[in-house]
Amino acid sequence: MKHLLGYTIYGNVADIPGKGTAAERLRGAGADGIELLTGYQSIPEDAASVTEAVHLPYATDWYGVWSGRIIVGEDMPDDTVRHMFYGRSREGICDTILECISGASRLEPDYGVLHAGNANTDDLLVREQSDSDTDVLRALAEAVNDAVSRLGGEPPMRILFENLWWPGLRMTDASGYRILERELEFEDWGLCLDTGHLLVSLGGVRTEDEATDILLRTIDSYPGDMIDRIGAMHLHLNTSADFMRSYRKDGEVPAKREDRIFAAYDLIYGSDSHDPFMSYGVRDVVEAIRPETVTHEMKTGDPGRMMSDFICQRSLFG
Repeated sequence: MKHLLGYTIYGNVADIPGKGTAAERLRGAGADGIELLTGYQSIPEDAASVTEAVHLPYATDWYGVWSGRIIVGEDMPDDTVRHMFYGRSREGICDTILECISGASRLEPDYGVLHAGNANTDDLLVREQSDSDTDVLRALAEAVNDAVSRLGGEPPMRILFENLWWPGLRMTDASGYRILERELEFEDWGLCLDTGHLLVSLGGVRTEDEATDILLRTIDSYPGDMIDRIGAMHLHLNTSADFMRSYRKDGEVPAKREDRIFAAYDLIYGSDSHDPFMSYGVRDVVEAIRPETVTHEMKTGDPGRMMSDFICQRSLFG
């Protein structure tokens, strides 16, 4: 089993604390390399040299364009369109997903993670979600099928679909997996189970013991073929139940979609705090899946804090 550090193209591997090369510093902390969140720019050689897997870019409300709910104006810059919606049309969305897969595949990673969900920008600041999991997953499968068909029918790396707490793949049960199983037209795909996202989807917990208990009970409900499809785990803890249940957004909802995303940051980061597990009970969670890779997704922003959190959680596995 590989243990990777979740890292981002928007950071600098030179900032990872320690002595020696990036690879030596990662090995010293117990990491076999990084799972790199890619973007649309070239990847520096020092990051490429320690990348074992990739996390493909995410667009906040791509399904809004796909479904016709959002019409993107010509005045919006192409870069903003790509980051918020993947594209201005269904064709543009497929083109961007193709670009993401093709660009990241040059690193020859073990896999590429793709968020299998959509954050409706009309619903970001309210509890009710108007899009259905089924519709979002069918649309995503159609888009990825199109991109992969232009790559010869199979992707150049295994695509792992990651659960979110927005409409789409939630992994609270097997229903989303069954939709992907029916809709995807290529073979080399799997799942990435994000423990923090799953905890939010399940309504949140207050303690680490509650987290390990509910994660184990949920995983125990998965059918065997679904567990076999889980090639990687994003491991982190959220004990954010009280925050989630008390959150209220005062004032009017911003008119501009970009402003709504910024306004939702408190809710997103408060719910999904990316804290480290601190007790050995989490080993049972990982053992219940036995993935090929565990990516420790710690809070970004402060490289020193991120690495200390990584070392704390990684040490639980010997």
